[in-house]
Amino acid sequence: EQYPEEIEPTDEANAIFYYKGGQHHKAGVKYEGVHKVVYLGVGFEAIDGQFLLNPKRNWETRMEVLKRILNWMNFIQHSFLHIII
Repeated sequence: EQYPEEIEPTDEANAIFYYKGGQHHKAGVKYEGVHKVVYLGVGFEAIDGQFLLNPKRNWETRMEVLKRILNWMNFIQHSFLHIII
């Protein structure tokens, strides 16, 4: 994405993802109240982690992010199959 959103969490929310460049550039927040919410300032497909040169590795990064979000949202521990595309 050329112009990603930067997010500033409210007092009740926490920053959980950051853009390259440090903790001043927040890319995602989570909130827990009556319900739990995770909001990302980029599309899920833009998550690439450190594996920019190998697109197959990007899937592993995205799956790990999704697994952590799902595990935080409820008590069920999710695990994903290793898929080779």
